[in-house]
This record gives sequence, structure tokens and C-alpha cells, in this order.
Amino acid sequence: MLNRLFGGVAKALGLKILTGWVREVAEGKRGEKAQAIYWALAGAKTWSGIVLAVAAAITAASGQAEVGGWIAAGAGVLISLGLVDRAWRTDIPAVLAQSSVYRLLAKYSGELAALLSAALLAIEGGSCPGWTCATWSVIVISLGAALVQLGLIDAAWRASKPDAR
Repeated sequence: MLNRLFGGVAKALGLKILTGWVREVAEGKRGEKAQAIYWALAGAKTWSGIVLAVAAAITAASGQAEVGGWIAAGAGVLISLGLVDRAWRTDIPAVLAQSSVYRLLAKYSGELAALLSAALLAIEGGSCPGWTCATWSVIVISLGAALVQLGLIDAAWRASKPDAR
């Protein structure tokens, strides 16, 4: 019990120290180069949020739930440091909004995931050209998880935002 208590206190203290250090970097108190790197990373926070959300979904879906949990926890820390933004709090990045491939994948992400589920049934039946069935299973499950996550992120972007009261 004491280990859990001290572990929790140590994590909270470590996060507070890290947050203070990152704030100093953002304010330029740790040098101009460090500040420039911070703001370059902060400028890509929507993209890093998308990548982390999809990576957590893929790892969890492919049987690595603990790794997915660590990715999600790491994303939470990065959000608190201002380096990652939750996708639904921002607009769709212009590159994605203008991409016909993205619009197609987002619009039909559920159908494509269902199609991948059918492919997984074929794989489990032993139809595995080229690679082993285990490799194909991980690929198909990962693609399905990425598509479902993409559909969720897109729906969140397109949903009307709650009124600020």
C-alpha cells in the first residue's frame, strides 16, 4: 500500500516538474533553440494527436492492450504539456479536408472495417497468400482499427460543438 502511495506521489511530482520545465522551454527560459523546437512540435499537435489515437487503437486491437494503454497515457501527458491537442477541439487539417482519399476513407470507414472483418474470416480459414496467417491477421486487424478510429475522429470533427456557457 505504501508503495502505491509513494508511487502516486512520485508520479505527480515528476509530472509537475516536467510540466514546469516544459513551460520554461515554451517561454524561452531554456534557450531559443529549445523554444523553437517546442513551438514547432506544438504547431503539429493535431497531427500528433491523430497519430497517437490511431496508434493506441491499432495496438489495442492487435492484442497489445497494455501498449495501447501506455500510448493513451502518454498522449494524456502530452496533452497536459500542450504538445498534443484532442482532435475534436480543432478543425479538420486542411490537407485532410481537401484529400479525396481521406474523405473516401472517413465516409466509408465502417464499411471498410466490415470488409476487413470478412477478410479476417478468410485468413482464419487458412487463405493466406505470401505471408503467414498470423502476419495477415495483425495487418487486417490493424487496418480495421485504424479505419474505425479515423471514422470516430472524423465524426468528432464534423459534430457541432457544444455551446460555451
